[in-house]
Amino acid sequence: MNNMDESMGFWNGFCKTSAEHFPNRLEDKPVAAHLPRRWVLVAVLLLICLLPRLWAAWHWDIVCTDGVTYLVEAEALERRDFDFAFSGRGLNIYPVILMWLGKTGLDIVQVGQWWSVAMATLAILPLFGWVRRQFDDRVAAAACLLYAFQPILVKYSPLIMRDPTFWFLFNLSIYLMWRAIMEVRLSLFLATGIALTLAIHTRQEGWLLLVPLVLWSVFRLPSIAGSRLRLTIGVVACMAVIPLSVALVNVTWLRECPQWKTFRGGDIQRTTAWLKSFHRPAKEPAVVKAAEEQKSAGRVAQQMAVRIAKSYSYVYGLLMLAGLWGRRRIYFRRDHQTLLVMSLLVFAAVWIRCSKYDICLRYFSPVVIVSLPWIAFGVFWVCDLMVGWTGWFFSWSPSRRCTLVTVLFSAVVVASLLETSPGPTLGSRQKASLGKWILHNFGSNQNILCVNNDARLAYYYAKGTSYTCLVFSQHGSQPLFRTIKARSPKVVLIWSNHRDKNNPNTALEILDYKSELGYSQVPEDRLPPDCKDVVVLIADK
Repeated sequence: MNNMDESMGFWNGFCKTSAEHFPNRLEDKPVAAHLPRRWVLVAVLLLICLLPRLWAAWHWDIVCTDGVTYLVEAEALERRDFDFAFSGRGLNIYPVILMWLGKTGLDIVQVGQWWSVAMATLAILPLFGWVRRQFDDRVAAAACLLYAFQPILVKYSPLIMRDPTFWFLFNLSIYLMWRAIMEVRLSLFLATGIALTLAIHTRQEGWLLLVPLVLWSVFRLPSIAGSRLRLTIGVVACMAVIPLSVALVNVTWLRECPQWKTFRGGDIQRTTAWLKSFHRPAKEPAVVKAAEEQKSAGRVAQQMAVRIAKSYSYVYGLLMLAGLWGRRRIYFRRDHQTLLVMSLLVFAAVWIRCSKYDICLRYFSPVVIVSLPWIAFGVFWVCDLMVGWTGWFFSWSPSRRCTLVTVLFSAVVVASLLETSPGPTLGSRQKASLGKWILHNFGSNQNILCVNNDARLAYYYAKGTSYTCLVFSQHGSQPLFRTIKARSPKVVLIWSNHRDKNNPNTALEILDYKSELGYSQVPEDRLPPDCKDVVVLIADK
């Protein structure tokens, strides 16, 4: 940016920024335009990012369903039951973090919630770092403001889930990776390897960060004739940190485990099964059955389109399209194509999962994060249009342009907050109320069985000793009856408004045979007010 741009106000330089102001940094020196007193700007951005997350944390007053799983795994780590703790997601750092947070002596739910708020807020720092190096400080500031109020990123920030921690590690990996490749420093490559290892073992999407690592390095080679060997050694060293770190953890902390703990291979197996399902070989009936259980491509495409739109939010989605069009010359360059390739792979992974399971909006959060600079360009592109349309009768001074962009950002913030629903759903509150009711009436350490509904929240708030969730089968109710007799749960929960498509009368059939099974139904008027659609059976003995 030139000196005139610096004197035009914070936002002003964007209104007429051309592609030439953002050269391909992979082909030149690692420079970036800056604003004075950058630390003040970053501090203000941190505060702005924190405020909506404090608001979301205030409204989310119960543990989320997935949070129960992580808390249980953290408890398993505390008693050194590594097989149980790492059975679901493989070697994962998030239960380890919760375990260490629990050692502080504070309430694990509260401290876990504030850990997520802190990680989601601190993600601003590496986000600002990598965006300013690819563009400049002003684009970085705009991207951080958009991050601060993005509805999905705000909603999930205070939850006891892996995602806020992953967002921080995701941005940190991109920041360190970009600096390492640009500056060709071995220390930065080693730091990138550590960040990548932590990201990979938080969420499996972290593996896709290897795409920009490799592609950016390849695209950087032609412009650093004297440092190509050092760059290659750095990339190899960065990748070597991942298996070496896993080996180090297994031979030290996990040395008592009979088998080494690594990342979960479930997604790889799911992808392999998905590819095999297209052939449907007659000699593999299991593969044919899996293929028949998958959704049609049209249905998957419809669900994906709706969830992508909701994950961005409609306002951000439209602005991203505007930004891509307005800065298309930049977006399709090699330095930005790498994150595009990574985003397409995220979409492919979610598509495969969506073909068989329901998907959550937060699965798209990595794509939303890397889209933030282009959403910012969308705001500036709209500003350019407004200036062009009205310029023939209205003189746009630098201060007026600054005011226009500020007003546009304010409108985006208000629209984002209107789309944000920070509190838990009615279903989550219902299960929490039901669990508290069980604890109050029957005490803790009860064996709880749930029929055709995920009631981990009820189990958690009931402080149960064991929990089983069963679904109806095509073979009728007899397998379910045998399971109830074998496990003898104290409490059986049936959601009466849920009907299995294969056996819609099974829930009613359980009620017909409740006496033979040794259970009595709790009268509806004894249940919490928001649990009227739940049938609660209590063992007679």
